[in-house]
Amino acid sequence: SIAPPAGAARMAGSGEMSEAMSSMTPCEMSVAASVAGTVGQTPLVRLNRVTKDCVAEVYAKLEFVTVGGSVKDRIAAHMIEAAEARGEIKPGQNVLIEASSGNTGVSVSMIAAAKGYKAIIVMPRKPDMVERYMLCRAYGAEVQLSDASEGAKGFMRIAEEIAKTKPGGFLLRQFANPDNSDAHAVGTGPEIWSQTSGRVDVVVAGAGTGGTLSGIARFLKQHKPDVHMVCVEAAESRVLAGKDAFRPASHGLVGISVGIPLPLIDREVEHASDTAAAMEASEHGVKYPAVIDEFAEVPSSKGIAMAKRLAEQEGLSVGPSSGAACAAALEIAAQPERQGQTIVVIFPSAGSRYFQHPMHDRLRQEAAWRLPQCNYCSPENWR
Repeated sequence: SIAPPAGAARMAGSGEMSEAMSSMTPCEMSVAASVAGTVGQTPLVRLNRVTKDCVAEVYAKLEFVTVGGSVKDRIAAHMIEAAEARGEIKPGQNVLIEASSGNTGVSVSMIAAAKGYKAIIVMPRKPDMVERYMLCRAYGAEVQLSDASEGAKGFMRIAEEIAKTKPGGFLLRQFANPDNSDAHAVGTGPEIWSQTSGRVDVVVAGAGTGGTLSGIARFLKQHKPDVHMVCVEAAESRVLAGKDAFRPASHGLVGISVGIPLPLIDREVEHASDTAAAMEASEHGVKYPAVIDEFAEVPSSKGIAMAKRLAEQEGLSVGPSSGAACAAALEIAAQPERQGQTIVVIFPSAGSRYFQHPMHDRLRQEAAWRLPQCNYCSPENWR
């Protein structure tokens, strides 16, 4: 098991967390100046019941344990605050614009509201966007919709068009913004290093923009060059591994395998290309040396099934891409050569963000059948 770093509280087991919390003094409970100040410091939790056949220990980094409910809180806060520090934007003067499959849009909308910006989010017109659409609107953002058949290129194109014509419009460009990767290089990576006391051997994560993988890899490989970075792709869209063409592909792992090149990963490779480890990896045919050491292909059905197992067996309700990452992590953790190693898998978002996804069809139908319609919620029925 992982020993805590010096000066840090040990990892709490069953019954220990409430005792630790109750013993805290007021000065130990930090107070944030705004919602933006709450981002990061997410928990690392050991997986126990789904790891039956594993010879390595598997820990999940719960990136959804944050105010905005996803890993995208990190990049939204960092991209916006970095732009502010450079003098590129100011509240009341600029409108923040972002193209998103949903979760980044929610996080940008939240941070924008807290800082006093107006926001415009462009997302695909798809049935499973309902929760993310509603959250963006609840935070006061304007939402524009793109043709879902165009994939990421569609909502990125519309966002670019809006930015050109909107007075004060500032496009954050999560897919190409270096501040995206930087958020994980200064946040997620150091947290994993501290939480595992530097004993992390493998990190498994999906790639949406590539920011999470590239930022974590940058930090961890500086401290431990042989950390093994695994990129999870939908088996239906293996574009980064070079097995499928760059195009929109239909699959159920929302948020990853978007079917386009990822400049953030290319940028990280370019910047690290002169390191000895990167040159050696490149000589052995590694496609993205210094960032990705291995690709894992996970079918949508397998990712969804694992997400359901995590809820029922670990008490972790997660989205389908988290399920896919976990499925890949467990396969690696069962390999004999991984005996005694520490594997960290990134869970980017909670299952509650995906109740309109087909993975929850049965539960939605059951709830609709068993529960009454909410007539009393209508204003005319308020007393």
